[in-house]
Amino acid sequence: PFEVSDLLQGLNFSKVLNALVALNKATEGMVAVFMHVFF
Repeated sequence: PFEVSDLLQGLNFSKVLNALVALNKATEGMVAVFMHVFF
C-alpha cells in the first residue's frame, strides 16, 4: 500500500543524500586547497 510517510521518507532520504554529496565535494575542495597552500 502507498503511504504518505513512505514518500516523505524518500524525499528526506534524497535531501540527506544530496547534502552529504555536497558536503563531501566541499570537503574535498577544502582539502585540495589546504594541501596546495601548505604543501
